[in-house]
Amino acid sequence: MAKRPVRRASGSDQLGFSSLDPIELSYEKLVQRHWPPNDRFPLNMGKRTVHSQIWQELVSAESPLLIAGFASLDRLVQFASQWSKRRADGPIRILIGNEPFLNSTFNFKGPKASLSQQMIRYWVEERRISMLGSYLILLMIDLIREDRIQVRTSATYRMLHAKIYLADDAATIGSSNFTKSGLEGQIEANARFDRWNEPTRYAELSEVAENLWAESVDFSGEVVRLLESLLKVINWEEALAIACADLLEGSWAKYLLANFNSTDNLSGAAALWPSQIAGIAEALWVIDHTGSVLVADATGSGKTRMGAYLTKIVRDQLWSSGRANSTRGSQIVLVAPPKITKVWAAEALKCGLQLEVVSHGKLSRSSEASPGLETLRVRSAQILAVDEAHNFLNQGTKRTDEIRDSPAEHVLLFTATPISRGATDILSLVGLLGADNFEDETLQILERLAASSVERMDVQTRAVLRNEIQRFTVRRTKAQFNALVDREPEKYPTRVGGRTCRYPVHNLMSYVSKETESDIAIAHEVVQLASGLLGIAFLEERVISPPDWSKQTQASWLERRLSASKGLAAYDILSTLRSSRAALVEHVLGTRSAEAMFGIAHKKIQANAGMTEKLSRAIITGPPQVTCQSAIPEWLASRDQWDMACRVEIAIYNQIANLANRISDSRELGKVRVLIDLKERHDRIIAFDKRPITLHYLAGKLAENNEEYLLATGQGGEKAKEKMEVSFAMESRVKAIALCSDALNEGLNLQGASAVVHLDIPTTLRVAEQRVGRVDRIDSPYDEIDVYWPSDGEAFLTKDDRRIAIRAIENDHLLGSNIPVPFAKEQDLQLSASDLDLSEVFESEEIDLADAFDPVRRLVGGEDPLVGSATYGQISKSSSGARTIISVVESDSDWAFLSIEGAKSAIPRWMFIELSDGGFVYHTLGEVSEMIRQKLSGLDPAKAGEKLDERASEVLDSAIRHAQRQEFKLLPRRLQKAYLQMLRIIDHWSEQAASSYSFESADAWKRIALALRGPVGIVDGTETPDFAELARLWIRLVQPRIDGFVSRKRKKYVVLSDIEESLRTEPLSLDEIELALEGIELCAPLASRVKVAIVGVRSVDYYDPKHR
Repeated sequence: MAKRPVRRASGSDQLGFSSLDPIELSYEKLVQRHWPPNDRFPLNMGKRTVHSQIWQELVSAESPLLIAGFASLDRLVQFASQWSKRRADGPIRILIGNEPFLNSTFNFKGPKASLSQQMIRYWVEERRISMLGSYLILLMIDLIREDRIQVRTSATYRMLHAKIYLADDAATIGSSNFTKSGLEGQIEANARFDRWNEPTRYAELSEVAENLWAESVDFSGEVVRLLESLLKVINWEEALAIACADLLEGSWAKYLLANFNSTDNLSGAAALWPSQIAGIAEALWVIDHTGSVLVADATGSGKTRMGAYLTKIVRDQLWSSGRANSTRGSQIVLVAPPKITKVWAAEALKCGLQLEVVSHGKLSRSSEASPGLETLRVRSAQILAVDEAHNFLNQGTKRTDEIRDSPAEHVLLFTATPISRGATDILSLVGLLGADNFEDETLQILERLAASSVERMDVQTRAVLRNEIQRFTVRRTKAQFNALVDREPEKYPTRVGGRTCRYPVHNLMSYVSKETESDIAIAHEVVQLASGLLGIAFLEERVISPPDWSKQTQASWLERRLSASKGLAAYDILSTLRSSRAALVEHVLGTRSAEAMFGIAHKKIQANAGMTEKLSRAIITGPPQVTCQSAIPEWLASRDQWDMACRVEIAIYNQIANLANRISDSRELGKVRVLIDLKERHDRIIAFDKRPITLHYLAGKLAENNEEYLLATGQGGEKAKEKMEVSFAMESRVKAIALCSDALNEGLNLQGASAVVHLDIPTTLRVAEQRVGRVDRIDSPYDEIDVYWPSDGEAFLTKDDRRIAIRAIENDHLLGSNIPVPFAKEQDLQLSASDLDLSEVFESEEIDLADAFDPVRRLVGGEDPLVGSATYGQISKSSSGARTIISVVESDSDWAFLSIEGAKSAIPRWMFIELSDGGFVYHTLGEVSEMIRQKLSGLDPAKAGEKLDERASEVLDSAIRHAQRQEFKLLPRRLQKAYLQMLRIIDHWSEQAASSYSFESADAWKRIALALRGPVGIVDGTETPDFAELARLWIRLVQPRIDGFVSRKRKKYVVLSDIEESLRTEPLSLDEIELALEGIELCAPLASRVKVAIVGVRSVDYYDPKHR
């Protein structure tokens, strides 16, 4: 049976997986041929190597002469270390030559300068030197400065390609460069001349080498400068500042923006702000670590421009890595409200991004039987961007299902207000961001919470969920943006007025409602009547049955279902009462009755039925069927009792309507007076109320006072919104009042206004932030804006007041609030600890989001930073001066913090290795930051520094080896799961083939599995396969199975484990797998990608300053 070897493909940077490999078979035949002795012709053939023949004789030489190309630098460093231990007088003589793989460029300063440029480009920009044995670099520098090593290069423009190694007793010449591959791996041909057996040839080759050396020029200074640019030892505070700045400032990403981040670029795009560059860098970091990103920056911070450039870069990276799938109909798809798509289109044009646009509404109207073009675009997207993504958090809607089930490789969500309903919203975000990117424990928690309306989140559960979502989140508050502006104000110009862009000061104001004593008394009556409502009109389903996934008893579920209807009925009465009398009557009797009763001339286009009409219909249709096996209230079980209960409910509503008609118009007139008075100080004012009929009523009152106003309730379509944007644009000179419903609280830039008035209390902090966000924007032309909140009497208050205040407090505690709200202080509300943990007034829990880089920001800022502001300010604006930065500190244990470049990008990754704990590796930013804080708190950077000696280098080497074995865990979790599934399934297919006596196939599967597993254990300087690309290939291979599962699933989201059984029983084709895996690229080892290392070295006499 033919052997099926796994081979390295032609070219040194790929792995091959083909079954029959004539190239490898030819090599085996080559090895088996007769070859002359290795001491005469050193070769890399089978078990014999050039290294085994010449290395030790050069180390033993008194003054060896090595002529080799500059790619040998890392091996020369190791050689110098071993030679120096002999204490020989020396010196080592090294003649650096050229490399044929780099195009040489003419340099007017001479051949030495030309070679220096090539060498720097190779070792600094392309190759990287391993940090294993890092102190050897410093040792090499010392040996050169002590003149124990002399380095020269050719004095002519003719390239030096000779490879000669002259020792005391032998001289070797040939093709082998002094590199790992030249000495051990590649097929080379060399001749060696022994001084005693072939004295003439030895003398002649020595003469050649000495002549080349004699006519060369000194190159020591250039090599020292190169080595110093590769490694620099500094104190821990500066090293940590460099690592933090690399993440927070996004300097590693600036080269990605170089083509279009200038004011004179061909597209006419304005230069990106530093905050946008940093945001793009952070988002790219998040995408690299999780596959998807949630950009939740404050409203008005320039997310759309940042989003367009971010999407462009993600697309470019797909193309440059060869992962772009040209077979898909739509590679990049944007889903957004119609108004926002125009802004996206403009920004996309400026940065050269081509995308397909899908509107929210059209996606909602699609069906499985007849999917529209928009749906097909979403289903074929490789990159899916979703703006105003909070509109996709409602489970079960068509548009949410389409986004959740999209096979896109990257999902980019944009919203300033992502969460307001706690676990429900978290579960929706999990589906949108990719369930496989979450821990199984997290998915179990969310499933449990979603399945139960009884179970509440404890503090630990809230922390778990918050930390999980934090990994995906880019979220910076308005205060943080202003701090960024203050650092470089000249880089944030506005379009008008010559101001520096920054969020205006947010003045929290209030106005007193003008209800009379009589109004208060009537309001109390209304509240009392509302408490007697059963909420029958909210039992609209024809069958009331607990869902299959509910873990409550049926009796408990029914009790809570009926209680919810009762509570909602009462809440709607109180909420509409607070808005206006017209809103209350509309809710009770319907739109047309309210318009007639209050003489509203500006009629609503769409009329709503009132509660009384809905109850009349309920009498006709009868009670719903209740399937619960529990006691059912008599009014729900009996048709007669149902009819009677409906009539009683109608009577209560009619009483409420009559009372509403007796309330005076003082409250409404008071709000009108507030708006008119504000025109004395503000040219343009925006007032919000969620009830359009209230706005129509107030519009009539403003007209009676001859006041100019704009009415914007969403009914006028795009033309009405455009008129609003023109009238309230930054450059506008129009003086007006805008009466807006919450249909206009997102997607519009109205920063020409300087005041916002809440005519009612927003139901959530999200709505409040969206409203104020129309005006409170980073490019506002105003230094200050005023935001007015109603201060209503007790009879008109709802739970909204307490809810939004507590939410603001929680936001401020966990992240920092974007807007102040009235009474948002614990003492004002007399809150208890249980209120802040989980207030009983909320229908569901809320979890506030933190930024993915928040743990890093707290290392350099906030209340207890490790890095001083002066140090960080200086470091963040300057270059580190070296490819790798190392700091050594004395500690109570051996440990290392590493900041590492990605295998295929400059994206930094953090790891912390605690060697005293068996080499335990921490790899999330939160964990790593906490370990850094534990180890470095209290250490004076000026006194805590240690030398990078052999002991410290051994600790670093050990940490790097542990880190490389665990680097796989830095992949996005979905890719980790895909890679592990690939190994499991291929193992299963191998066993399955063997059990059916298909031994050739079984052997092929085993070889593939061995090749996929083997590189995990490789550490020292060996290139490894790109695990991320292996995982992506697997996902692409099994995507048809995922699509098939999605089409028949009954789950809220699909994970890779859902298709495991299908893969086990129906294997993929062996040929298909081999073809897909052929040519996987190799990556540089982790040891050569270390950017910053802080090394803790255990000392017996260590004194912990924290325990003084």
